[in-house]
Amino acid sequence: MFRTFAKALGVAPNPKLMIEWGCGGGANAVAFAPHVGRLLVADVSAPSVAETIRQVAAVCSTPVGGIEVDIASPATAAAGLEDQCDLFLCVYVLELVPSQQDAMEIIEIAERLLVSGGVALIQVKYHTTSRWTRGRRRNYHRNLANMTTFGIDEFWTAATERGLTAKLVTLVPENALDRRYAYLALQKP
Repeated sequence: MFRTFAKALGVAPNPKLMIEWGCGGGANAVAFAPHVGRLLVADVSAPSVAETIRQVAAVCSTPVGGIEVDIASPATAAAGLEDQCDLFLCVYVLELVPSQQDAMEIIEIAERLLVSGGVALIQVKYHTTSRWTRGRRRNYHRNLANMTTFGIDEFWTAATERGLTAKLVTLVPENALDRRYAYLALQKP
C-alpha cells in the first residue's frame, strides 16, 4: 500500500528515515526495514520495542533504534527528531487510544517529525451511520479495538487542521482481522 501511495504522491518508495509509531511485535517493521535507510520503532511497551528490534535484525542490516513511549506524555518520546522523518507509519494504533483527542496528539507528533514532503501512512477504524460502529470509550478491556473511531471526512479534516494534507485514502471494509479500516496518506507541505 505504501508503494502505491508513494507512486501516486511522487515520493521516494525507499525512505531515508522511517518511524513506526506503535510497532507491536514488529511485523510491519520487518516488512519495511529492508527498504529504508534507517528505522525507528516506538511503542508504549519496552518488550515490544525490544522484540521488534530483534525481528528486524533477523531479516536485514538496516540500522534500527527503539523508543519507549510514555503514555502520559507521548510527545516527549519524539523530542529531538523534529523534521527528520520521511515516513511516519501508524497502523492498528489509533483505534486503541482512549479518545479522538489522544489520536490527534499522535497526528501532531507525526507532523512535527516529518520533513517537508514527508508522508504519514495512518490507519483508522471508521464509523458509519450505525451507532454500533461508533467508538466505545468505555470498558477498555472488552472494547480494545473499538475505543476510538472516526468518520473518514472527520479524520481527514482533523489531520489537515494539524498541518498534514490528506492526499489519499484506501478503504478496507472487511478483512481477516476486522472491519472498517481506512488507510490514509497524509503529507507535510
